[in-house]
Amino acid sequence: MSRSRFPSPETDDIKKAQALLQELESQAHTLRTALSNLDFMASASKNLVEIESGDHLRQLLKERMEEDSIESSLLSLQTEIPGRTLSRIIKDPDSAKFGNLHSIATELGLKICIVK
Repeated sequence: MSRSRFPSPETDDIKKAQALLQELESQAHTLRTALSNLDFMASASKNLVEIESGDHLRQLLKERMEEDSIESSLLSLQTEIPGRTLSRIIKDPDSAKFGNLHSIATELGLKICIVK
């Protein structure tokens, strides 16, 4: 009768080891996802701008229009916001409807982000 150097593992031990392995693989996946999200947030945060006031937003919109060489009349056509309304929004963004601000930001290649 030949005896192995290692004792034969019990079925329960094998099942416990498999369950532990699955749990570790799940945790590893969760960590990889979290790291990926952190990488994304780190790169995105370089481009984030906190709007501190209506004046700051007005300045940002005007700068972006100048950078992209977009005149108010063209922006009005692209956003389907009447020219006078667009002018009022640019002058006083605090009084603008969110939908209009979103349309303007989108056409200027900007995104609006709300962080809780």
